[in-house]
Amino acid sequence: MAKPFRHWFVLNIQAGPETHDSILNWCFENNSCGNELKDDSVLAYFENSVWDDNKSVLFREYLRELVELNIIPGIPDYSITKVDDAEWTENWKKFFKPKVIGRRLFIVPPWEQTAESPDRKTIIIEPGMAFGTGDHASTEMALELIDKYIVPGQKVWDIGTGTGILAIAAAKLGSGRVYSNDNDPLSIESALKNFELNGVSENIEAELISAADVPNNKYGMITANLYRKMLIENSKKIHISLISEGIAILSGIETPEKNDVLKAYLETGYELMDTIEQKGWCGLAFTRRK
Repeated sequence: MAKPFRHWFVLNIQAGPETHDSILNWCFENNSCGNELKDDSVLAYFENSVWDDNKSVLFREYLRELVELNIIPGIPDYSITKVDDAEWTENWKKFFKPKVIGRRLFIVPPWEQTAESPDRKTIIIEPGMAFGTGDHASTEMALELIDKYIVPGQKVWDIGTGTGILAIAAAKLGSGRVYSNDNDPLSIESALKNFELNGVSENIEAELISAADVPNNKYGMITANLYRKMLIENSKKIHISLISEGIAILSGIETPEKNDVLKAYLETGYELMDTIEQKGWCGLAFTRRK
């Protein structure tokens, strides 16, 4: 049976980092299936069944409220574009190219599988509608830190797995069992497809569940490429889920927000191991104190 033809709406808001959290809150609360932060904009993706004219009105009203509360100086420019699966895929083919990351990783899309990089672990990523291809600085830094700190055989938890790229990297770099979760059905669908493409399906479990609802377990490494607010909200959950001297890899942090995340994690009982910055974004590696 043919897969149903799907449409998406892309909400593109021209807004600087100081307004990102407020805009993302509205997007999450209104069932966006994915969000992407850039230096001067927020991209939010909505399924066709979720977005309608009423949503447009509600978003405009929300922006007015932010202005009245002096949270933003004025209503930013924004656009709403309708795209279909085929158009989404073709756009990715234009911009998603093979990429060497860290000491041992090589990221390629399915349409570039003939590309090779000797002595590196090849990760094949079909983007679908999920976040995480290695092209964005936050994903690249998370991969670099995983490559640097992974311990062979250790259990790993990837929070908000998206395309599954971080979980796949951990598995290919020799981790033990990997558990991954996401609260977006499209992300789980994308991750499972990518696990199969990379031959790691037997090593990685993927579950449609929020991080807060994941049963407590112990992991040697936890990876989280999320947003500032979500990282801070999950600081205690991550702490109790790490073994003593386990490693937490955090990314998705805009450089001006780094101190907020640092403060939350240091107060929770972590020690900072490493910091890397790239293109206005920051990646952090922490260890749990004994």
